[in-house]
Amino acid sequence: MLTALVLQLVQSVVTLPETLCKSQDKDKGKDQTESESKKHVDKDLLIISKYEAAISVGGTFLTSFLNKCRSRSEEVDFRPLFENFVHDLLTTVNKPEWPATELLLSLLGTMLVKYMSDKSMEMSVRVASLEYLGLVASRLRRDSVSSRAKLSSMDAVVRDIRAEEEKDGSQPQYLTSGLDEDEERTEFLQRVLLDYLAINGQKDQAWNCARHFYITQWYRDMVVQPKSSSPTKRPKNKNKRKYKDESSEEESDPDDDSDSGMKESKSDRKHASSA
Repeated sequence: MLTALVLQLVQSVVTLPETLCKSQDKDKGKDQTESESKKHVDKDLLIISKYEAAISVGGTFLTSFLNKCRSRSEEVDFRPLFENFVHDLLTTVNKPEWPATELLLSLLGTMLVKYMSDKSMEMSVRVASLEYLGLVASRLRRDSVSSRAKLSSMDAVVRDIRAEEEKDGSQPQYLTSGLDEDEERTEFLQRVLLDYLAINGQKDQAWNCARHFYITQWYRDMVVQPKSSSPTKRPKNKNKRKYKDESSEEESDPDDDSDSGMKESKSDRKHASSA
């Protein structure tokens, strides 16, 4: 029950406004368009700020929860509750209606690594952090290996869904040029997942929150990852070339000086012999 409430709390933070994707009506008056332009908010800023707010909420909860677990002044032992919380996260990590589980596990792993590497912590806390970290890593690794082994079944599901869409005549047209097989499969499954959550969201608002969380997370990954990519190596090569050119010039200067010195010494010898 606690885990479900925490996940719903994190997912409800990223609820997007309904007017975000709606186009403006061209037949509206000038006054109304001016008022809408004033209220216009940058979509990138809005979506990324929503996801960062969810990260802040999840991080605050996990920090306070871990502090309660390692505190000896508490009358209640929070460690069994925390252990059940971790097992619940590992159970719901692959459930489509709980996308915030991946975020909480990522934040939890970062905190456990800090606790484990902090020598000022008690040895019992460091050992417990290592045990929980190993539990989470082994479970996620096992799920990753098993999912890679099920690519054939996933392709079969994709073919069946596309066949049903062709029969109903409701197959949407998407631009898939330039995408490889894995990217095309991922994009198709993402669309199917959003449709599944939208249908269930008509009865329960929590499903819409999960759908908005997926959209926000994917949009943020698409916007932020190119900015955080490593710089190209061309400027480094240019600097190296400049350094080589300068060093070669410096190396050539002593040679020129030595050549001029040799010429001067030869001319002096000629003058001395003629004298």
